[in-house]
Amino acid sequence: MKSSSATPIIVAVVGVIACIIAAIVITVSLIQPTQDKIASAESRIAAAAPDATPEKHAAAQKLFDDNTLTAQQIAAAWKVKERNLMPPFDVSKRDTAWKQLSQELSANLGPSIERWMSHSGVLHQASIRIQAPPASPNQITGSPLVIPIAGGNLQVQGDFRSILAHVLKWNDFNRLVLIDKLQLSGNSPGMNGSYTANVIIFPQNGDKLGGTIAKNGSATGSPGMGGGGAGGPGGGRPAGA
Repeated sequence: MKSSSATPIIVAVVGVIACIIAAIVITVSLIQPTQDKIASAESRIAAAAPDATPEKHAAAQKLFDDNTLTAQQIAAAWKVKERNLMPPFDVSKRDTAWKQLSQELSANLGPSIERWMSHSGVLHQASIRIQAPPASPNQITGSPLVIPIAGGNLQVQGDFRSILAHVLKWNDFNRLVLIDKLQLSGNSPGMNGSYTANVIIFPQNGDKLGGTIAKNGSATGSPGMGGGGAGGPGGGRPAGA
């Protein structure tokens, strides 16, 4: 049987169509995505080009320098506050820290708060109470102390503005005091206010806690060990919390 003269033409047409389809597939699956990525990269480069100018670099450097200076000023201001608001409480030697804390809690803090309250512009409705110091130097830890004032809850009486001014005036007290949960009741000028008040004491050398004190008065253990809650290493809440 003789083949048709049209068969070579059909084969050629089919081959051409197959090549076209293959070219389309290659373009869609390989070339076009690559070109899209190149175009996207060129777009990002063009968008970033203005930031690469000397002017932009100088502005970014100035912003960095300004922020660094601000951070240094904040740190310096905190050191001043720490010196002014923190009593001596160096826990690198537990016996010394215990004596310092006993002096602060037994003789200094309560009278200071009573004097301050008498000039704070409101009527204080309860006596000032401060917790006793730890019974032993070995209860001293490297954690911050939270010392409740009057059991942690203060009650005052006055007009609305006087109570608000009284709360803000705690910023002028000579210790760091955390005020929270202010509640007002009644009508001015005989309005009642209640809030929580805690003195916060950060120890000096909290990362170098002194060794425990033996019964004969000598220090034992390695300085820097411990730092848990009251009662020994591994405790949770700060003493006085």
